[in-house]
Parts: sequence; structure tokens; C-alpha cells
Amino acid sequence: MTDDAPQNTPQAHIPNIKLPNEQLVAFPQVSEIIAARMAPLNSVNPEVWSAIRSLNISPKAAYPPEMQQNIAQIFAQAMAIRDAPTTSTRGQSRASNESPYSPNFSSPGDYFKKYEKHIKSFSSFNEAIGKLNANVGAIRLVWRGQANAKWGIHSGLYRALLKKNGINLEDNLAKVRGNQPFPTEEQLIAAEQEILKAARTDWRFDGMPALETFARLQHEGGLTRLLDVSKNPYIAAWFAVEDGNNEEEDGRLVAFATTSANKPDKRDTDDTIVLDSSWDTYMPIWHMWDDSRRKELDWGTGAKRRVWTPPVYHDRIAAQNAAFLVDGIPRINRKLRKKLNTPREGGLWARSDILAASSVLSKVVSANRIPRPNKMRLAPTFTFLIAAEAKQEIREHLESQFGYTRSYVYPDMSAFAEYTRKLPLPSLADVESQMSQEV
Repeated sequence: MTDDAPQNTPQAHIPNIKLPNEQLVAFPQVSEIIAARMAPLNSVNPEVWSAIRSLNISPKAAYPPEMQQNIAQIFAQAMAIRDAPTTSTRGQSRASNESPYSPNFSSPGDYFKKYEKHIKSFSSFNEAIGKLNANVGAIRLVWRGQANAKWGIHSGLYRALLKKNGINLEDNLAKVRGNQPFPTEEQLIAAEQEILKAARTDWRFDGMPALETFARLQHEGGLTRLLDVSKNPYIAAWFAVEDGNNEEEDGRLVAFATTSANKPDKRDTDDTIVLDSSWDTYMPIWHMWDDSRRKELDWGTGAKRRVWTPPVYHDRIAAQNAAFLVDGIPRINRKLRKKLNTPREGGLWARSDILAASSVLSKVVSANRIPRPNKMRLAPTFTFLIAAEAKQEIREHLESQFGYTRSYVYPDMSAFAEYTRKLPLPSLADVESQMSQEV
């Protein structure tokens, strides 16, 4: 069984109900109900899916009340099958004394070490960026900076679900034993449904597409699967060297190629999300995909990095030249593991290593070389380790040469309000001393 093999599910009799076109009459909000119910069913067995598809359900259609009852019955049975006890653990079952991670894998940052380019000054940073841009040619890059090189590359929702599942990546992972229940695509979808439900009922943020809802949430610090990136490597670097609690830690800059290094006629070109009829939807389009459809569309395969440049819903979007990487949970099997970068000690990365390193499947390659094509069309990822001792110099250059300060990157009142909490406020003694001098 491969690492991403589906769970075994019990068999059940599913009634074969078909809806002729003449029954597709108007009925309020049924399409949303159907879309919401479809989403959690991605792990049920083929028999269930065949029955559901026989309904000829259209996400844009609406159905009369009597047909709703039949549909609800089908979904209830499918959910019961999905939630029934299973005999498989999807490649996760391990003895309690067995490590789920590779030898010497102590933190998510270890995944990037073999091919990370070391940056020790602003001049070396400039040189490295220029060389990488020359090497990739017409391949588009988006950038992300993180203040601590040991951290994984994770979306906010992914991090929250890691915590929910009891995984602590701040531990020394070399000492961890037993199962590591990393988030699944189904878990992310279920969480997104809860978030959208709360947004559209309790908070009355109804009437906007799902992606817009997630984008607005993201820039207010909410939980989404969207991964913040920038089209500007210098803005991304600012996040890696930002003055804060990680001043003594090495930072990391990551460049994601949005397509493979294959010849132009064999590359994926559909890497840009446009808010058309497919993506400008009330329910996220990926909630409607079953597992085979995800694979077909390269959702989580590492072959396609979908990038969305949103409208300026927030002042920060323009200031940060911001975009979002939108992708599924990495689909991992042994064939894929053989194509990824290998540990410095040789061998293959374990499934847990890959999921701990990034919520976006990343084939890390050297930034010093022209990326080579590969049969699985994996888009390359490049990474730079910014030495802790270089942070201040790089930060000063970014401020003096480009004007990148905290007020530039976070130009909104909420950021300023937070900043006032950190201002060095004057003491009473200081004020009285100043007043006495003036007298």
C-alpha cells in the first residue's frame, strides 16, 4: 500500500435515484446545501460516489423539497460509511517506540538544509537573487520570508490543525516516537466549512465568494489555507529580517516556482487564479473535487502552484505586493519521495518529514544551478538561509534604500494600534526631569 492509499470502507446499499432535467426547478439555497454536503465526502468508497453522481447533482441547480429528502438520505448514508471504523491508518501506523521522522530530522528546517544558499550580507543577498533570476529565466517566482529558519512553511490553518491533532513541531523531532496525525485534505475542508459557516451566520459576512472571505480573513490574522507570498523578493526578505523575537535566529527566504522547469510546451501554464465562474464561487471550488479529481488537477501534487493576486481588499495587499499560494495537502507516495531532494545523509525523506516541512509540496533544488526538468513535472523550490548576524545590516539597507519599514509594510491603523503597545513610553521620572530642565 502506498503512503496515500485511501482507507478501507465498509460496503452499503445506496439507492439509485436519478433526477431528470424537468425536476430541476427553482428552490432557494439548495445549491449551497448540496455544495456543503458534498465537501466532507471525499474519502468515501467508489460505490458511494457512483451513487451520488447518479443523482446528476449540479452545484448551480436547485431542487424541490421531495427531492431534497432523497438527496439528504444519500448523504446521510455516505457520511455513516465515511465515519465507520476502518482497518487502515493511511501509512501512519507505527510502533510506539518507532520514530516517524528520518534519522537526524530534528526540526522542519532540516528539510531545506541540503540545498539552502547561505546569505551573510546585503551584497551577497543581492548577488544571490540576481543569479537565481538569471537561472530560472521565464519561470515565475513568488517569495516568502520567515524570521526563523527552523520553522516549517505552513499556512495558518495548517498550523492550527497541527496543534489540534497534538503535533508540536517545536519539539526535538529526533526524539519523537509513535504516530504523527498530520492534517489531511478532508480535515482542512471540514475546518474551512466551519469557518465559512461562522462568517456567514454569526458575523453576517454573507454574499461574498469563498476566496474573498478567506483573503479578508488572512490579512486580519485569521485561519485559512492561503499561504502568504510576495512577488517582491525584497519585501519577502524584510519579513525574514524583521526586528522582533527571533533576532538571534537565522532567517529563511523561500522562492516558489509556479511551474516546472520542463520545456515551455510541457509546462503547466494554468498557475494563475482568476475570479471567473470556476473560482468566484460561494463554496470553494476544491470542496467539490473528489480524490481522483484532485490528482487530475494537480491539487497537492507539487506540479502546479496556483497563485492568486487578490484585489486590494486591505491596504497591506498593495504595500506588500502580496499574493496567495493556494494548494492542497501534499499527496505523498514512494514514487514522489524518490523525486524529492534527499537528506544530506542519503536515503529518502519520510512522509512525516515532508508534512512537517511544508503544507505546500516542495521539491528543493540548488539556487546556484539552472533547474532541470523532471518526469513528474514538480515545480522547483529555492531557499536561502539568512544568517542571524546579517539581519540588522540587511534590514538597514531595506529601510534606507527601499523605504521598507514596519509602517510601510503594515500601513493600516490596526498595525499602528498594535505598535503603540510596544512603544517605549516615558516614565514619570523622565517627564519630571525634563520639566525641571526647562525651568
